[in-house]
Amino acid sequence: MRDLRLRFWLALGLPLAALPHGASAKECREALVCGGVSSPESKGVCGPSGDHLRSYGRMEGLTATWSSHNPVLAGLKLDDKATRAYRETLSGGLDPSDYCCYSGCAPEVEALAPTPRCEAGEVGVFVCGSTAPPGEKGVCTESASSLRFVGLERVVTYGPDYPGSLHLDEPMTAAFRAAIAPRSEPERLCCYSACQAGPPVVVDPKEVPFEPQPNRGRPFRVADDARTAPEVGSDAWTADLDVAPVDLVLRPMLAEAWIAEARMEHASVAAFARLGLQLVALGAPWELVDAAHFAARDEIRHARVAFSLATQIGGEAVGPGPFPEAAGEVDLDLERFVRHTLIDGCIGEAVASEEAARAASAAVDPGLAEILWGIASDEASHAELGWRVLGWMRERHPEIVGRVVREVYGRVLSEPSVQADAECCARSTRAHGLLCTHERAAARSAVLDQVVLPILAAAAANPA
Repeated sequence: MRDLRLRFWLALGLPLAALPHGASAKECREALVCGGVSSPESKGVCGPSGDHLRSYGRMEGLTATWSSHNPVLAGLKLDDKATRAYRETLSGGLDPSDYCCYSGCAPEVEALAPTPRCEAGEVGVFVCGSTAPPGEKGVCTESASSLRFVGLERVVTYGPDYPGSLHLDEPMTAAFRAAIAPRSEPERLCCYSACQAGPPVVVDPKEVPFEPQPNRGRPFRVADDARTAPEVGSDAWTADLDVAPVDLVLRPMLAEAWIAEARMEHASVAAFARLGLQLVALGAPWELVDAAHFAARDEIRHARVAFSLATQIGGEAVGPGPFPEAAGEVDLDLERFVRHTLIDGCIGEAVASEEAARAASAAVDPGLAEILWGIASDEASHAELGWRVLGWMRERHPEIVGRVVREVYGRVLSEPSVQADAECCARSTRAHGLLCTHERAAARSAVLDQVVLPILAAAAANPA
């Protein structure tokens, strides 16, 4: 999240010299990695740390892991509760005692190119590394059997044909070379990918992991109350999406959850449209007005995705009904404008981006994961717009912005820190692109601790 913090820091106009350097204890992502501890040659047992894993079936909070002898996995500790839950999902003759889960705070690993689109029951896997020792020239062959050293990998199982069963992935190779070029000769680096059979995802249909939270992202407010349009039976906002079908038992709950998401995204269209009018009325630069309208178009796309998912999963067309509140008078109260910009635009959109990224990491269907990664990127841009607007207001009305920043900083500082519950991670509907309520709270805590609090503290210490 340090990249987001830097983006928002600069958007607010804070001095770069005041940016904290180095990773604090909180600058990490809560990770859960489950997999096998056996190798083709010998049977294993659960060791105390994650570097005992020899294969990976589930990863939460990490796109991939560096090879098994490195500090990322070594920093994860055995998680008995998650191990029990994960073993319950295994089938197909697998020995549950060979599988363990490890959790803890791990450095974030940058996402590379999307993993392969695979059939139901399969997982996109990859391995990246070098084909020659340092100082020697390497060549990417068609098969991963040419790899001499493995750096980044996501593999479900190490069969006798591994790594020869993985084939050259040129987009991922280019991304990996760009990411690691400062530290190694990029021409030696290659990535290979394939689809492997993975353990089934089992969800308890009695669990209710999702509760609508209308104040995430940028809601449409009347005074301080968030409003949404009702849903109606209409396909006017839907489109055909390339996503996998959902188990019949889960459909009613997932459809209801996506309807709630769709209504919030639809309300954000009106919120950004109103923001554009407010910025025009306040004399903002054209760049901010243009960005507000661009964000409104993003939210139209997000709303269509969510209504389409609700329609495809539920089997009945659903769309937004009339929303007369959206035509209300434009509110130009400066203090309320600044407060909503900070709470909804800066913080809410950053939290929405982190939630979408975590959901994308956990989604089993590659088509859905790709959609969610796009939404995460859009929401991060919307949060950046919020900080830019706040920075512009800070130049014009430093006393108002300073007062609101101190007020919100105190409120954020008093929020309890929440960590993701490993059992919830293992059993919830996050595999279908939705986080449980506790996981949403954990995502919010991570954004507040690693991004928002440092920026607000610096803004309070460096008045305009």
